[in-house]
Amino acid sequence: MKRKMYLLLALLMIAALVLTACSGGKKSEETYTLVLTNGDSDESLPGQWCHEWAKMVNEKSNGRIIVEVNNGGSIANHGQAMGMVSDGSVDIALLIHSPYPDVFPMTECFHLPMLDLGTGEAASRAFTDIYENTDLLDNEYGGFKVILLRTTMPAPLITRTQKINSAADLQGLIVRSTVNPLNKTFDKFGIKGENVPIGELYSVLQNGSFDGAITDWHGVHSYKLAEVADFYADEAFQYITYSIVMNLDKYNSLPDDLKKVIDECSGYAALELMKDAWNDMTDLAKKTAGEQGCEVYTLPADEHQKFVDAADRVKAKWVADNGAAGQELYDFILKSAG
Repeated sequence: MKRKMYLLLALLMIAALVLTACSGGKKSEETYTLVLTNGDSDESLPGQWCHEWAKMVNEKSNGRIIVEVNNGGSIANHGQAMGMVSDGSVDIALLIHSPYPDVFPMTECFHLPMLDLGTGEAASRAFTDIYENTDLLDNEYGGFKVILLRTTMPAPLITRTQKINSAADLQGLIVRSTVNPLNKTFDKFGIKGENVPIGELYSVLQNGSFDGAITDWHGVHSYKLAEVADFYADEAFQYITYSIVMNLDKYNSLPDDLKKVIDECSGYAALELMKDAWNDMTDLAKKTAGEQGCEVYTLPADEHQKFVDAADRVKAKWVADNGAAGQELYDFILKSAG
C-alpha cells in the first residue's frame, strides 16, 4: 500500500513539473505590442527608420514584439511626444529636442553654431559615444530607455531671394531658427531668429513673412523648399538632434529575454540602421535644388570666418555657463567626431 502511495506521489510530482514547464513555455510565447509615435511622415528618413527598427525588433524577438509605428503625428506632434512617452500614453517616441531646451540642456552642446563635426553619421556616433561612455547625459535621459541618439546632417542657411555674400547682407532678415545658441550668434549680425514649425516653413517663405531659414538638407528636400527659396549657403550652421526613447516602466515590464532584444536593437545597433541614408539625402537634396535653378554655395573665406568668430564667443559662453561638465562634453564631442 505504502509503495502504491509513493508511486502515486511520484506521478503527481512528474505531472506538476510537466504542467509547470508547459506553463513556462506558454508564457515565453506571449506577444507584446509597443506603440511608437513620430511626428515626421512615413516618407521621411526618421519615418522610414522607425519601420526598419520595428522590423528588426520583430525578427530578433521571433515575432513576440510587435512595434506599431504611428508616423506623421497621427498620435502626437513633436511638442506633445515627450509628455506622452513619459506618462506611458505611448511606449516609444521620437523626440526632437529643440522644443524641450530645459529638459535637454547638455544636448544643446550639439546645437552650438558652426560646430563642424563632419557628416551627420560622424556627429551621431559622437552623440552615442558620449551617452554610452560617460555620465554627462544621464540626467537628461535617465528617465527613459534610450533606443537611438542621432543628429541630422549639417544645416545650411537658406534664403528666398537674396544671396548672402557677407554678414552685412543678413542685417534685418527674419530667419527661421529653432535653438538659442544659433539665435545668440544671429543677434550679433542683426538677424531676427524666430521659430516656426517645419510644416509651416514652405508657406512662410512663399508669402515672404520669413526671409530664410536654418534647416537640414532632409527638410529642404522633404518639404520642397527649393520651390520657394533660391539660395543655400552650404555651411555647418547647426546640427539638429533627436532621440528615440522608450517608457522605462514599459521596458522594465518586459520579460528579461525581450528586454535583451530591445537592448540589442538600441545604441550602436540602432545607429547602423540606414546609416548612409542621411549622407545620401544630402547629395540628393543638393542635386535637386540645383536642377530647380537654385544656387548652392559656400561663403567667402573672410565672411565664413566672421561667423566662426561670433560662434566661438557663443560656444565659450555656453561652456563657461555649464562649468567643468560643459567643457568635458564639448571636448569629448570634438574628439569623438574628429
